[in-house]
Amino acid sequence: MMECKHFRKAICLVCAGISPFLGMSCRSGAKLSETEIVKIAVVPLPGDTAFLGYAAQISVVDTMMYLQDNRGGETFLRAYAYPSLKPLCKFVTRGKGPEEMLAVSGYTADKDSVRVFAAQEHEMAVYSVSDLCRGINKPVRVIEYPQSCMPALAFCGVKGGFALQNSSSAYRLTLIDSSGHIQAEKYDIPVSETERKKVQPELIPYLWQSVLASDGAVVAVGTKLGDVLEIYDLEDSLRNRVVRGEGGEPAVSHKGRGMQMGTISGFYALDIADGKVYALFDGSRLADYNGQDAVPRKIFLRVYDLSTGELERIYELDRHISSFDILTDGKTVIATDPNAEHQLCTFTLPE
Repeated sequence: MMECKHFRKAICLVCAGISPFLGMSCRSGAKLSETEIVKIAVVPLPGDTAFLGYAAQISVVDTMMYLQDNRGGETFLRAYAYPSLKPLCKFVTRGKGPEEMLAVSGYTADKDSVRVFAAQEHEMAVYSVSDLCRGINKPVRVIEYPQSCMPALAFCGVKGGFALQNSSSAYRLTLIDSSGHIQAEKYDIPVSETERKKVQPELIPYLWQSVLASDGAVVAVGTKLGDVLEIYDLEDSLRNRVVRGEGGEPAVSHKGRGMQMGTISGFYALDIADGKVYALFDGSRLADYNGQDAVPRKIFLRVYDLSTGELERIYELDRHISSFDILTDGKTVIATDPNAEHQLCTFTLPE
């Protein structure tokens, strides 16, 4: 297993601008003494807890909580009243038929609607929050997008529209509106020339598959198979940052004639709050596990400055959560542990 020092210290290479990069600067990361252990409490879900398959993306908006369930039977999302956690509705039907999806790349929610982007069907389904509160699980409309938006590897909302990470090796993000149109295709994948030569171009987006978060004006991108955090200001490219941690960029490894995509387990989820990027990061070497957790794994919540990309704090979590949402008070966190009997949990960020 990778030594803990690789999790608790970071030497960040901060690159300004988009390709070609307009400048570079180096910043030291958070020190070992700054790592704090955070205890996480279980929150039992009433009702259909036993049927919850694999809890993924979670979010709380006003008096609603949404939970993406990747292995939960015939639907992908669940809506609950918050904070009572009363089950309200299951929605987004799995399948190939009208108003159905084979997979979900992500969702966004506000006080009026939930928008879900399909991973394969290049379309977005829009659900009314008032309908979900009444148990009505049919979308009010389904918006079709150009086929180049397929497959969508990740999805988030931005000011004036939405951002997709798709399978193109030519650019990082596709910006779309709410009416079925592409607005822009932006940013190079920041893969080094050394790694670019090791893998076929069409595989690079999958090697660099990421999790996304946005505050509307800025999109943060964290690699799932590496230690690279990208911060893109949608209005000012001079404020863009690519932060490379000690875990390195996504890489391929070869054994005989075989090829393994990725050498570490990287970022699981991101959130942006109060000018900070909160990043759930693992860092374990994939080869150490071979699909089994023979060694207890640790997971860390890193805190980066949104404007500079500097790593400021590291929290060591006592449960291996996979997603989280920071509530409006700026300190309460709702999270999911998909491998536990009770998958919903919570913790408070230390002062």
